Amino acid sequence: MGKRKNGKVLKLDEINKIAAVNEDMIKNEKSYSDKIAKLTKDIVFNIGTSAQVGGDYIIEAINRKIKERSKK
Repeated sequence: MGKRKNGKVLKLDEINKIAAVNEDMIKNEKSYSDKIAKLTKDIVFNIGTSAQVGGDYIIEAINRKIKERSKK
């Protein structure tokens, strides 16, 4: 998904175009950087806080299991 939105996908028989594609990407670095930032914002969650969010989720899951077992 990311390559098609932010970069170039070359077929094996287009391998000779790599230098031109790289030059284009370097020339348009700002555009690619903006696209990557947008894609990251759209699909990556909890940047910088994933450990806390993940820990909270695990604790909540454990607490749910404890409550389920105490009802038995």
